[in-house]
Amino acid sequence: MPSSTRATFATAEFAALGGRIYSARVRMRDSQLQALAAAIVDAVVKPGFVRAKREPAVLRQRIVELIASILDEERAIEEEAERLAARHARQMAGMDQRKIILGIKERLARERGFTL
Repeated sequence: MPSSTRATFATAEFAALGGRIYSARVRMRDSQLQALAAAIVDAVVKPGFVRAKREPAVLRQRIVELIASILDEERAIEEEAERLAARHARQMAGMDQRKIILGIKERLARERGFTL
């Protein structure tokens, strides 16, 4: 099975398990996002660092939405960096493709005011 077919299958299999792929590096199941949000809420509300004006469930859901949107933005930046690198591949022959993509990604993030 070609690697692109394996990657597509793995992506579909991961999605079937309730996960989302945010970037080449970040794959999170919805349950993992929920657990992370719960840990954050517990870490700041229980010790009294924050006095919640809403129910913990509402806070957890808002944190899940926030993390998901940040990861979605990073994925969009990464995809755009890959498209730009592919468009200029002939000009950059012989250069390390991952370093080029990383440089483009960093520049796009800086332009958008996004911290990687």
